[in-house]
Amino acid sequence: MQKITIPNLLNNIIAFQTTANFGDIKSKNLNQNLLQLINKPNCKICFVNQIHGDTIFEINAENINKITPNFLPTADAIFTNQNNIACCIMTADCLPVLLFDSNAKFIAALHCGWKSLHKNIISKTLQKFFANNIFATDIFVWLGACIQQCLH
Repeated sequence: MQKITIPNLLNNIIAFQTTANFGDIKSKNLNQNLLQLINKPNCKICFVNQIHGDTIFEINAENINKITPNFLPTADAIFTNQNNIACCIMTADCLPVLLFDSNAKFIAALHCGWKSLHKNIISKTLQKFFANNIFATDIFVWLGACIQQCLH
């Protein structure tokens, strides 16, 4: 199990990527392994059923308890202002994007394949921030590791 920590984020935001040998969504120990890495009491792990689309699932007080390993909402982005939520996405060659505001009130994790990017998933997720009175100048963006086409 390997954890690659994203340095220099705000104090109350924990972000990291794992490598392929960590496991995938089908791994029985995935949630437990993630909770060990996060090391934060009462944290809830939230994944989505990713389909290379532009759907954004907002985790709120009304739906937080409905998300279980047996029920994953269909979306390619997770957006929340809830504390102790681990917004998790899975990528292979797609681009993982993390968006959060300077006050750490809102955070979003995006799975950005070419289809999602073509459907403007980043812009649509940013609209969630703007709708909550977060200004563009207060939003931080982290782009994770991904793959690109070989250019000859």
